[in-house]
Amino acid sequence: MTKPKRLGIDICSKHLRIVVTDSISRSVVTDIAEVEIDLQPNETAEQSATKALKGFVAARKLQNSEAIFSVPSDSAQYIWSALPKCRPSEMNEIARFRLRAKLPLGVAGTAVGAVSFGPIDENQIEAFVIAAPMDIVAERARIVRRADLIPVGAEVEPQALLRVVANDLGQKSALVRTLSMTVIEIGENRTRFVVMQNQRLQFVRSVRFGLQKFSESLAAESSFPVEQIILSLSSGFAKISPNLVIDLWIEDQSVQINARPAMESLFKELSRLITYFRSLKNDRSYTGLLERLVLTGHLVSIDGFSEVVGTQMGLRAQALDPFAGQSLVLSSVDMECALASPHRFTVAAGLACAPYSLDLLKGGIERGITNNQREYAA
Repeated sequence: MTKPKRLGIDICSKHLRIVVTDSISRSVVTDIAEVEIDLQPNETAEQSATKALKGFVAARKLQNSEAIFSVPSDSAQYIWSALPKCRPSEMNEIARFRLRAKLPLGVAGTAVGAVSFGPIDENQIEAFVIAAPMDIVAERARIVRRADLIPVGAEVEPQALLRVVANDLGQKSALVRTLSMTVIEIGENRTRFVVMQNQRLQFVRSVRFGLQKFSESLAAESSFPVEQIILSLSSGFAKISPNLVIDLWIEDQSVQINARPAMESLFKELSRLITYFRSLKNDRSYTGLLERLVLTGHLVSIDGFSEVVGTQMGLRAQALDPFAGQSLVLSSVDMECALASPHRFTVAAGLACAPYSLDLLKGGIERGITNNQREYAA
């Protein structure tokens, strides 16, 4: 029998992005894959996703491995709350009871997860609570279970993103770790905007801009089909210049396309979101400041992309490498995929490193639960 692994599964509308780590050392990545969901007219989206994941699991012999899967952030609610001191295993139920009036779908229709961020006083703790529709969580758990995996955790994408950021910041000075930052994750159809301050999630919004819209804009500026442009953007050979002309390798030749309309759409959305976030804070408040941008997801592997965005927004910008500090033990095909466009696997990489396990679900050791929750909160 093969040794069980841990899977982080980012479930998107058209693809499953999967990062597999060693079950003992989560810093060792053994598989990276993007699996297409082949939607059939006679199947539901759940059935098509199950079939795609089951095929991948069978081909890689990953049956009975633990899996952590994503839940869309657009459907979730984020609440900072004071909760009574309790055992970590009781925190979710207490949060459900205390915050029941704030749950739009009620207690029965909502899945709730709470993370402790430390004591407020001798009787209370500060907790970050995430609430998501139960039917969405249940549907995705069924996909994972029917693919012969063991679902041990679910997270909204910003949680996984910030874990990768925290892993990167953990290698830097305390001063850097306290800086405010905006994490921008560009997906297939949406771009997620996450504000992090003092290593805490403060603000989450998303806009309808992503790889698809960007590629459609480039197709309108050229004679190439959208599918061909998407393939070229993910190849690792694309480059964008400061004057917003993008260089792609298509049909065995280098072509230049005007990317200004596409980039200006992105700049407009980001400016609008940053202005909105700042409007929520006092003009003279430190919490209204955003000191740098961290970019990940699609398009970020384009050479020069982070620099162009940073210059336009007037902020320091850097690309987030989801596999920094990890060992990649991959086949040549997987390694080529990871090196060409690693940033689209950031959410999956964060999920694979989540501190959940089957032992914790079964009860575990109280000290082990506490330590894992502390690790997660950090």
